[in-house]
Amino acid sequence: MARSPGRLLGELHSLSTRIDSIENTLESLDALSSQTPLGCTIFTAKHGSSVISQLEAEIDTLADRMVRHITRDRAGNPLENHTRSINSANSVLRSYIQKESKEVEDGMVRQYFANDLELVVEPVEFLVEHLQIRIGRGDRASTHAMLRQQTFNTNSLANLLQYNRKKYASMDAEMMDSLENILLKLGDSNSGPNKWSESATDLGSAGGFLIRTDLNSNYRLLFCPHCSQKLIDVFNQGVREIVFPPLPKTILNLKVLCTENEHRDHSYDDCIGVDDLEAMINQVREQYQAPTHHTEVVSIPNQQLSQSHGDWIWLRHN
Repeated sequence: MARSPGRLLGELHSLSTRIDSIENTLESLDALSSQTPLGCTIFTAKHGSSVISQLEAEIDTLADRMVRHITRDRAGNPLENHTRSINSANSVLRSYIQKESKEVEDGMVRQYFANDLELVVEPVEFLVEHLQIRIGRGDRASTHAMLRQQTFNTNSLANLLQYNRKKYASMDAEMMDSLENILLKLGDSNSGPNKWSESATDLGSAGGFLIRTDLNSNYRLLFCPHCSQKLIDVFNQGVREIVFPPLPKTILNLKVLCTENEHRDHSYDDCIGVDDLEAMINQVREQYQAPTHHTEVVSIPNQQLSQSHGDWIWLRHN
């Protein structure tokens, strides 16, 4: 079953938040390095056994190698030279994971990034298919589950970010196609921008799409500031579903920037845009414990839509 534009929008917002988080994590990790060859530790936990047991197994494996003096760092120095740094990072990871007590779900991995003082970023969980770990010949202090290097290896996160960006682009294209198909089937229904305020002042509406159909037009949706305040006042008094048209395209060349031809003491720069008016309306909605009204402005250049519906179309979610 095809996903509705509203559902796709919600998924896009969640994915955008995820992408921002990954980008911030990558930026933080890329800015960090250690003065010692093994000062940056990445522990990768998988599904199957407890996270703490996986960590202890990795700690024991390296400890056994060090006892037998068979492992050296990239410079050829014995790992015993880094015992303090290794043990400190182990303690940081152990302390965090013992308090977390959250196991890894099937098909997922979780990466922890630590130095000898702290967990430097929040753990990141993702599908195992995005995991990319390569260990060089001279990197004998590392395993696939526990990388101990001078910088943080972020190949897996970079791969995850690329995947999510491609997914976002695909979902965005799907949403635009779905919107366009819906709009082309609207016929002569009343979907002008004056219906936007009706939705915004309906406590049962969560918002919708404000669609620009002509990219060559410089027509912006603006409202008389005095009429806007009157709308807020009557909305606050209990009036609902208020139809409040923006300044028409033809009036913007005139000196009277008021739909009612009533208010004359303000300039074009004083007029209020959709974002600002919606913020004012949402303050009133909050008093009535109504959901925030969200307007998603998108561009779908289509000559047929522009000719039949004008430069702007309002499409409500519900």
